[in-house]
Amino acid sequence: MSRHARILMIIALLIGVWALATRMPLIVVAQEEPLPTAENSQQFATLPPVDTPVFILDTPTPEGTLPVELAPTDAGQILQPEQPQAQPTAIPLGVEQSEAIPSLIVARADLELLATTAIGSEQRPLGWSGSIDVTDPQLPLWIRLDLETLAGAILGVDQRPGGWFGVVPSIPLAVVRDIRHDLELLADVVIGAQGLRPAGWNGDDPMMRCSRATQSLFTLLQSRGITFEVDFTQPNYCTTADNAASLYVERNILQPPPAVIAGVAINQGRYAYQVDNPFVVAFLDRKARSKIGVLPIGTGFEAIGRSTVEFSNMMLVRGDNFQVFLDYTTTQITNEQFSLLPDIGDATGTNCQAVWCGVGLD
Repeated sequence: MSRHARILMIIALLIGVWALATRMPLIVVAQEEPLPTAENSQQFATLPPVDTPVFILDTPTPEGTLPVELAPTDAGQILQPEQPQAQPTAIPLGVEQSEAIPSLIVARADLELLATTAIGSEQRPLGWSGSIDVTDPQLPLWIRLDLETLAGAILGVDQRPGGWFGVVPSIPLAVVRDIRHDLELLADVVIGAQGLRPAGWNGDDPMMRCSRATQSLFTLLQSRGITFEVDFTQPNYCTTADNAASLYVERNILQPPPAVIAGVAINQGRYAYQVDNPFVVAFLDRKARSKIGVLPIGTGFEAIGRSTVEFSNMMLVRGDNFQVFLDYTTTQITNEQFSLLPDIGDATGTNCQAVWCGVGLD
């Protein structure tokens, strides 16, 4: 055997041993050319050098497809095919998040101003995000975390001003309200006086400085058209507002004013509905032919059923010592509520023994 043939056999043996050691399948390529001999050794000597061997992934492939050929890296590892990366998609803001954006923007501006006042324009606590991305649904959370971070840097990790709301999961508007409340408390500590603020301070609704219960109660009453005069220049305006709202609820909801007929007070506060105008007329029949009286303002009642006769507005109600028909359009009952009442038919059992029965028939 010639010297070239021995060298090639040694190389082949080394490649086989390497393939067994790395547990990679060895590719054997069939050739029609003869093995090198003394006569053709010059021909083989002129062949280009053998490149790095190519390996085939030892994994099943779908029928009708070819295996993926991969070359080993310098570290002997096989590169996997690059997988397409999913591109993040922006999450559109909902109505609730959008409504909170204006208050979030001014809260972020005041928070940055307070941080500059407290620790300097070039300094921010570790972990500060500074986020003002109004397209991010998590913006309220980032601002809340920065507020807590600043409070910890100024007062200490476990120290907060009295009345601090802290983190309470809720709707975006409520979270922003809580941020403003605590931001104002922290500003009082930094400035050293309530009501004094750095130049450029934006502020927000003064009611946001009051307790959650007071704010919620005022919002509820305002939605019913009930407002109060509050002097926000007074240092104790939150207490004054709380007392005014509570007193209204106590007098008009918990204990509504009684109806007084012939000197007799009638307490109607336990019923779902109350007469709120002087035009609620009672009838003993659903055709409104037998008028029996006019219900006084404040008289309580509950709805039992309705007349399903076409174009009829008659509703059967029950209260203290009476069961009569009313025109539902003279009460607080809505069209939807009226349409859901059951049909009472002809068997109504109307009666009226209340003190107002027979009053206002002229």
